[in-house]
Amino acid sequence: MHRTLMGALLLSCVGCTGASDTLWADLPSLFPENSPEAAGMLAFVNDPDVDVALLDDVVPLDQRAAKAIIAHRDGTDAMWGTADDDYFDTLRELDDTPFVGESALEAMFDYAWLHGWMEDVLRGFDGVGFTPSEARGTLWVANDLSFERLDEELSLDRRAASAIVEARPIRSMDQLAAVDYVGEATLRRLRDAAWIDSDWE
Repeated sequence: MHRTLMGALLLSCVGCTGASDTLWADLPSLFPENSPEAAGMLAFVNDPDVDVALLDDVVPLDQRAAKAIIAHRDGTDAMWGTADDDYFDTLRELDDTPFVGESALEAMFDYAWLHGWMEDVLRGFDGVGFTPSEARGTLWVANDLSFERLDEELSLDRRAASAIVEARPIRSMDQLAAVDYVGEATLRRLRDAAWIDSDWE
């Protein structure tokens, strides 16, 4: 399955293979500093609710990278919102933080994107675009609906419906897009169903 990433500027990598290797080779050139992606990443790392525990345990990052990010942001007094804070102003500044590399940047992007820091950004999976809200709803549908509903109400390929049920719990759009027999048509129907059945909100 191909994973692609699109910003409001319609980045040119749609449909590319080996996405992670290609996309993160030069982060600032891929995501201009004034792009929605950059703004979302910086808003995420500068948020007072983002701490070492979240970065280390949930995102997850190498603990050394998590500590370095928070230490940079919060300054020598280790407190957010004080005079010595040094918030991240650019992606390059974040990228230059000790122990932060491609995998850390990608993990932070994925978490920030899926948890609402980038509602203006579309990510594409097999050619189907999803905002963070659409992704959350789609994952709810994929995990909650019975095989019968997936097969009969959504008219999914029976093989795709069966494979989705067998793959549960499905925790990410990457995981969903990689399920056997799940392609463009299935993803579109799951996305559309998330808005028809709004209980997931």
